[in-house]
Amino acid sequence: MIPAGADVRAGIPDPHAAAWRELRSRGWNETWQGPRLILGPDVPWRPDWIWGPMSSAMG
Repeated sequence: MIPAGADVRAGIPDPHAAAWRELRSRGWNETWQGPRLILGPDVPWRPDWIWGPMSSAMG
């Protein structure tokens, strides 16, 4: 059980508007935002990197 007055955090993605409305209706306030991860360029497919001489030795 969380003690009264303790800080509680919830991570809600921006597009989930219904969750934001529900939390705000219950008295939650936004205090911090984390950075959204952005994908970089595609990595070239290199199947020879999956199985090599060391793969079976490394488990």
